[in-house]
This record gives sequence, C-alpha cells and structure tokens, in this order.
Amino acid sequence: MRKYGFLIAAFLVLRIFAVAGTISIKGSFTGKILSATGKAIDGASIYITDIKVGTSSDINGNFLIGNIPEGKHLIEVSHIGYNTIAELVDIVGDTKKDFVLSEMVVENNNVVVTGVSSATTLKKIPFSVVTIRKQDIFQNTSTKLNRKYFKNWRCSNFSIRACNF
Repeated sequence: MRKYGFLIAAFLVLRIFAVAGTISIKGSFTGKILSATGKAIDGASIYITDIKVGTSSDINGNFLIGNIPEGKHLIEVSHIGYNTIAELVDIVGDTKKDFVLSEMVVENNNVVVTGVSSATTLKKIPFSVVTIRKQDIFQNTSTKLNRKYFKNWRCSNFSIRACNF
C-alpha cells in the first residue's frame, strides 16, 4: 500500500510541475508617441509583429497593450507623414517606453494622364452595336430597318441577340 501512495504522490508532483510549465507570465507595454518637436502624435500605430497584436495612440499620444508574454518582442511604430520605427523591446512585467518619430518628406512623382480618341476606340472593337427602339421594330419591315440603321455598314446581314419587350 505504501508503494501505491508513493506512486500517487510522485504523479501529482509531476502533474503540478507540468501545469506550471505551461503557464507563461504576461506583462503589459505602455508608452507615449511624440514628434521630434515634442508634440503628441494622435493615431500612431503600435504593432508587435511576432504575436500579431497592436493598438493606436490616443489624443495625448499614450498607448497600452496588455496581456503580452514576457520576453523580447519586435515593436513597429508608424504614422502617416513620419518615419517608421522598428525596435526590439524586452517586455518584463509592466514595461514603459516612449518613442519619438521624425517627420518624413513625401515626394510625389509626376502624374501623366493619357486619353484615347473615339476613332481609336472604334478601331479596336471588331463589331458595332446599334440600339433600336421597340417602336421601330414593330412599325418597320426588316428591309426598312436595314436602310435606316445599317446603311453605312459594309455587310447586309444582322442578327438580334436579345429582345426585352
């Protein structure tokens, strides 16, 4: 009986250590996003790439990301009009780090607008489309329709694909 008691106790101790090994310690990451002039940046993106979690800064430039596993994480901080920062930060408990973004000069390339004349467009289309009113179909015979709508065409045959009356 003593032998079984020892085995049960050993099993329970091993089970406790196995469960404790799967529990990871979580921390939080806070800070402030500022411009080079010291002004708070509203709406900056703070993203932790390896765990795919992020947030944005509030109107005062403050941010908070909670429930982060402790350890080194790659943090990306970005905002339109500013250079992006990518930095490795060691998260231990409640970690606080401020970031200063420098302004980025955005230079636009020239924009070239081109157009195509209707004559060029007509050359690319291998067929022509003519709209015929319902009244014309009911009032005219096919020879009158040929003369009225198709007199400039080089062919004498035409077909109606669909008719919605």
